[in-house]
Parts: sequence; structure tokens; C-alpha cells
Amino acid sequence: MKLIEDLILGHFDDVNSVKITPDCEYVVSGTGTKYSGISSKNRVEIWDMDNGRLVYSLSGHSEPVVSVDISPDGEYIASGSWDHTIKIWELKTCKLLNTLTGHTNNVVSVIYHPDGKYLISGSWDNTIKIWDLSSGKSVRTLRGHDLYILSVAISPDGKYIASGSHDKQIKIWNFESGENIRTILGHKNSINSVTFTPDGKYIISGSSDDTIKIWELETGKLIRTLEGHKMDVNSVICPSSGKYVISGSNDNTFILWNFKNGKIVHVFNAHRDNVTSIAASSNGKYVISGSEDRLVKVWNAKKFMKQIKEQKKEIREEKEKMKELEQRKLEQQRFDEFKQELKLELQDSARMYDGITLEKLCSKMNCSSRQLKFLIKEMFSEGEIGGRIMGNTIIFRNKRNKIGPISEIKEKRVTKHFEPKVTEWNCAYCGAPLDKEDVEKLLKDETIECRYCGLTLT
Repeated sequence: MKLIEDLILGHFDDVNSVKITPDCEYVVSGTGTKYSGISSKNRVEIWDMDNGRLVYSLSGHSEPVVSVDISPDGEYIASGSWDHTIKIWELKTCKLLNTLTGHTNNVVSVIYHPDGKYLISGSWDNTIKIWDLSSGKSVRTLRGHDLYILSVAISPDGKYIASGSHDKQIKIWNFESGENIRTILGHKNSINSVTFTPDGKYIISGSSDDTIKIWELETGKLIRTLEGHKMDVNSVICPSSGKYVISGSNDNTFILWNFKNGKIVHVFNAHRDNVTSIAASSNGKYVISGSEDRLVKVWNAKKFMKQIKEQKKEIREEKEKMKELEQRKLEQQRFDEFKQELKLELQDSARMYDGITLEKLCSKMNCSSRQLKFLIKEMFSEGEIGGRIMGNTIIFRNKRNKIGPISEIKEKRVTKHFEPKVTEWNCAYCGAPLDKEDVEKLLKDETIECRYCGLTLT
């Protein structure tokens, strides 16, 4: 089953970053082609969620816009660019309010503080800056990473900053003092994205080592590693419910994971190029994905979770059907083997004896007499073995009946029991000794009647 997106928003340039306004009315995207020699408009674009139309394109950056964020009150947009600047826009009027300068290299990550008064930015100049938005000034610069900063995040309570870097380190900082509280190691390549869980207890990181890792904030302990992507993980988020992790990758997919057990819930093969950014609405109703295929796709979370459940149900039912077919196949195989074993047992008995009791055969075959009767009658009717069933006795029709060794048959109407010698000729049914005259008749292929049980011998 292919999951269908609600909206597809086409862009002129690669989509590098996406966000949804708190009221779910608009999608904001940062665009621009990061490859040299390709024309790029480097804009912030605002899209209407109801009809998918472009509301406004904000121009002003001279290089690709690689990170956007929306203020907690939904009134402002911050954009970070490769032109080393951060721009603050008013969403309602689409006017540029301020340009923040201070970084000396590409600004690749921007995020609002929960109180809306500050902005945190990460740059390729290996620093993190905290900006006072009322003055537009940097109030603190955090240094400690050895290489490019690639992602910054702020805890829900606003007390901690997490940063991921090309140096394979995650650092936790105290927002108020700027102190580096903890450095977390574990990834084998660049850390492209970091985020906090809604309860603020965990940090989630996505890396170019193709994995996502979940860490405990308080101790820095690794809780779980999520493996499933085939290429670099560019973006990770944990929606408001805290039950899932969503990640976007250079393998053109984004994956929905179960937070508790780390298992894949669904793989979205949604784009034709690198998935650069994933975002979710604050109410958990929508998920959006941005890609270098120049598309933003909007997904109704409730709808696609329903589709995923239906898909899982179909897969489960299909597995149950296959299991049932396999079970039937196995049962048929066992039945055929049993039938063949019974046939061989009957053939052996027919060669050795003139008959055998059902009780003895049931004991040998370890089954019920009803099942045996049905199968034996079927074999007799098909002519595979000659014979018939009389009461609880199976009597074979073959030449051995006339000169066979002592029979094991004990017919109910036989009142006299004989213990004949092995060298004597005996009745195949009751075991009584035969007269010399009767034996001579049998040797001439004549029919006689046993003088004791009255059954015909041939």
C-alpha cells in the first residue's frame, strides 16, 4: 500500500528546511541549491496549508537558505543562510525586520528559545550564538566544537542547548551560563541533526553513519540505536506525543520509528532525492518532508497512521493465510506419509499372514480404528491390496490364504481354540488343523470349508 500525501508543494530550488506554523495555517520552507554552478533564488517561501498555494517568497539572502524556524507565537520567521547571516521576518506582513550578523561562516541551524525572546544559531565557524531578539545582538558565543556545527536544539524548558557537529560530538550546554555540561560520544561520523524529546529527558541525534541514537540527557547514556537508513541521516524529530521518532535521509526516504522499542513502523519512499528536513505540527496532526527533489510533501498523521494500520493488518492476514497453507501442506504431507506407511504395513502383513486384527494394526500405526478402516477400505477399493474387513478383522485375498502359516485371526464365532503345530496345515481363520484330504484338495486349487469355523478356504 502506498501512503498518499495530502499536499505537494513544488519549488524552484532544492528544499533545505521546513516548518509548520503553530496554528497549522502555513508551511515555511528554506530553499536554495547548495551545488556550485547552479542558479539559485535562495528564498524563504510561505505556503497556504488549505490549498497548497504559494503565499509569498521572501528574498534577501544571497546564498542558500538552509534553516528556518517559526517563533512560538507564530508571528515571526528566522532564516539562516550560507551568506553567514540570520534574517528575522514578520509572517503576517512578510517584511524583513532584522538581519543578525556575527558568524564568520555558513549559518546552518537556527531555533527559537521557548520564550520567544532569544534565538540560537549554529555555524560552520564552529560556534553557537545566542541572540537577544529585542536588540538583535549576540549575548553569548559558545565554543568547544573542533569542527563545523551542523545542528542546534533547545530543551522544552529552555534550560539546555544541544549541538551536533562534524567532529562527531554532541555537546550539552547550559543556556544561562553557556557552560558545556557534557560531551557525548558514540557516532562514527558527522552529526547532522539533534533534537529533544517533548518531555526533555532525552536527546535524539541523526548522523552520516546512517544511524539515529537516543541518549539520556541527565547522564549522557546511550539508550538505543535505530538502524534502517542506507545513507546519511539529515533530520530527526520527535513529535508532540513522544511515541515516535521521524528521520529523513539521503536514501530518499523518511522513516517512522517506535520510540520505545526502536522498531520501524513505516518507511516512506516519498521523494526522488535526498530528504533534507522533517517537521511536525505542534498538535501532532501533520508531518511534512522537504527534499532536494524540490518538493515539500504534507502528510495527515492521523490518516497515514490509519493507512499503516490497515497495511499491517493486510500483511498480518496474508502471513496467517500463508501459515495456514503451509500447515495444510505439512498435514497433507504427514497424511501421505502415514498412508504410505500403512500400505507397506498391509503389504507386509499380507505376505506373512492371511489376516490381522484392527486392534493390532492400530497399535502398530498408533491411530484410531475408524481412521484405519476408512483408509484400508479405500486401498481395497482401489485394488492396491486385495482383501476385506470383517468386523474387527482384516482378511487378505491372496494365494497365501490356502497354505499360509498359522493365522493370528480369532473370529468371534470360533468356539474351539486350537494350538496347532507349526508343521501342520491349518485353517487361515481359526487355526484348526486341516485333514489330509482337505490339504490335497487345496493343492489342486479346489475350494473347501473348514470343519470347525465353516469359513471357505481357497
